[in-house]
Amino acid sequence: MEPNVIYYLASTVAQALASLIGFLGAFVLFQVQGQSAALKAAGEMICDAIAGQPQLRHMVAAANYDEFMARVEAVILENPACLEQDVEFFTGMHDHFKRQLDKHHAAVGPFKLALKWTAPVLVGSLAMLVAAPQICAAQTFAYVSSAVLIVGFSWCGWLYWRVVHASLVRN
Repeated sequence: MEPNVIYYLASTVAQALASLIGFLGAFVLFQVQGQSAALKAAGEMICDAIAGQPQLRHMVAAANYDEFMARVEAVILENPACLEQDVEFFTGMHDHFKRQLDKHHAAVGPFKLALKWTAPVLVGSLAMLVAAPQICAAQTFAYVSSAVLIVGFSWCGWLYWRVVHASLVRN
């Protein structure tokens, strides 16, 4: 195997992964910003429905949505009479907020996993670029390392698809 083969393969993989993860980052950021706005609006409605809990508004303003949800559920369990509106209305708002929070987590989790797997594949690709002449000196190692790089690239592509799918399906 010639060093040029390793150079082309490793540089193509590195460029493709870097561009795809950048695109996915922008996509996920757009999704998260939209979901944050929806969470804030739903959180404000819940705060309006619960009397005497100013710390809840601070949690919504600080985007501590998981903590907010736990605190809301604790307040309602401790004192169901604090609801200023009927229970059915509050339950609907609560369910809406939980759905929005699930959408928020659905976009971020797969993206973090994709990042965790992309980094080692990129590092491996760059290492192959640096050591291409040495890698080609051992033919078996050259073929195996190239195959591993291609498998890693394919795995990252599947993870990227999961990010897009998780973001779009839940909307």
